[in-house]
Amino acid sequence: MGNYSHSKFRKMKNYKFVKLEDEKLHMKHGWILEATDISTILEHTDKYMSTVIEKGIQDYFRNQKYHPNTDWRGMIESMAKIQESTPLSASILLENKVLQGKIKTFLKFGVIYLRENGSYMTTYDGLSETDVIFQGDKMIYPNYTKDDIKVRQWDKGVHYYATIGNFNVTQNGVPKWSTYDKAYEVALKYLKEKF
Repeated sequence: MGNYSHSKFRKMKNYKFVKLEDEKLHMKHGWILEATDISTILEHTDKYMSTVIEKGIQDYFRNQKYHPNTDWRGMIESMAKIQESTPLSASILLENKVLQGKIKTFLKFGVIYLRENGSYMTTYDGLSETDVIFQGDKMIYPNYTKDDIKVRQWDKGVHYYATIGNFNVTQNGVPKWSTYDKAYEVALKYLKEKF
């Protein structure tokens, strides 16, 4: 059998982002990714949840003496106390529970809406689409500007990494660059091409 992940065998995705409104509560939701298959849920988890988790774990190791700066750190510290485990073990357990919840919800309703921060919801009576945008083959939320580009370098690191919101920027699969300017340039080009 061949490698069917090769690009010529893969079906081109066309990611659908929607704005939703709860007509009963008069609540409007910003751009949310509509997932109609498990592969989209897994890809979203890989691209967006990994950043949320990474920031939470960094927050834990860098600021243990202080109040959590991220929601993920707060959740893993609470779960570690409940489970009587380490924060890393709690993070793995929590990540699995969140993913299981998304998949169970998808299997029950056939569609799930994924927010950039990793939270999710499904359809219900009174919820309607107010706007739709298709982003082609890139899973990137349509509400970004150049102000959302962040370039960082790890402590004692030699490479620079770029994000647009919670999205990790890559170029030809490479997520790091040797200079700040190059990382920013790649992120800006990516942003312009996708919007």
